[in-house]
Amino acid sequence: MADFHIAALDIGTARARAVIADQLDDGSLIARGIADVASDGLEKSLIVDFPVACDVVRNAIAAAEDDAQLKISDVYLVLSHPDVRPAVQTGTVHITNPSGEVTEADIDAAAEAARQARLPPDRTVIHSIAQDFSVDGHEGILDPRGMSGNVLRHRMLILHGDTTALDNRVRCAASAQVNVLDSAFGGLCAALAALSPAQKAAGAVVIDLGAGSTSFVVYANRSLVHAGSLGIGGNHLTNDLAWGLRLSFRQAEQLKLEYGSALPRARDEHRSVSLEADGAFPARMVRLSDAHAILHARMDELLRWVRSQVDAVGALHRIGGGLVLTGGGARLDSADKLAGRLFNAPCVVGRPAGIAGLSGEAAGPAFASVCGMLRYAAMQQPGPPRRRGWRRWFDRLLGANGEPVT
Repeated sequence: MADFHIAALDIGTARARAVIADQLDDGSLIARGIADVASDGLEKSLIVDFPVACDVVRNAIAAAEDDAQLKISDVYLVLSHPDVRPAVQTGTVHITNPSGEVTEADIDAAAEAARQARLPPDRTVIHSIAQDFSVDGHEGILDPRGMSGNVLRHRMLILHGDTTALDNRVRCAASAQVNVLDSAFGGLCAALAALSPAQKAAGAVVIDLGAGSTSFVVYANRSLVHAGSLGIGGNHLTNDLAWGLRLSFRQAEQLKLEYGSALPRARDEHRSVSLEADGAFPARMVRLSDAHAILHARMDELLRWVRSQVDAVGALHRIGGGLVLTGGGARLDSADKLAGRLFNAPCVVGRPAGIAGLSGEAAGPAFASVCGMLRYAAMQQPGPPRRRGWRRWFDRLLGANGEPVT
């Protein structure tokens, strides 16, 4: 029997997804209701038509409730945002124990000092994630409890976003008459769903390719060292096709989904495909070599931007666990091959793990963020004593001892 029903919501630019899961007594999750509806009212992951976006949210939640055959009152929200930025902060405290032993209180005090990020008034902290510690100048310590010294320093990665945009997402979700219990950055959610502990320990990059934006997280030295997002996604590829080949958006989207490739294909060099008319746009024959050249140019640009971000923190040669692509854009043929070449690292398409009952599209990369949000939510739920250690496990999963904050 389920102890809890947990609901997660991801309001995307092209699709809105909601999943309701049962959390069993042993902590495991079983998907019970799944919704995947067309989205509207958003551009580049930003709400531009609030009433329309609210209708989308209500439709997604209602569809998930119908599938689960139950009503929900609470939801956990994925934060998709085109301008999530990182800031590294360090908190320093003197160890208070007369014996010099580092205690939990010292760690908490150093973390609180590190969280005091001086951000512009229009920016809001999304997460503060522990990276590592130093004791009396000895760096690279993952857990200093029990060690002795005089001065403890705690380095944290602060992720922040635009206050208004984030608040509007929460308001939009709440319009469906549900309480938003917590929220988390979509890139972290995707990593939680699709990245294995072995990959994280070896160093890895997760790239979540949405329709309106792309998010990434970077693990190195057993810590989360970098994360962020950019307002370029799958819709930009579609727009490139529409402009370059003089197609409607619908024709270009069909071309991308059915015949697209991030790399040129020799077998398609002289192949053309037929597209049906769409309103004022006539039926067309399109050479696939032209389409693939356009898609390759945009994907190459996007992945090179992520590569530059990884290189900026010196992690490019510390990702032995390779790359994991998630999001709807990960389904583009050869996107993983292109990423692997650019990073000179193995690359796979990530799929949500740790949740039973997923099938079809829900078991694919497009559902990584919302399923990761479910796993995040499960760790926040009150439960029997056997699950009390889950939050600390999640903190370690994010970073050295990362602690998400709202």
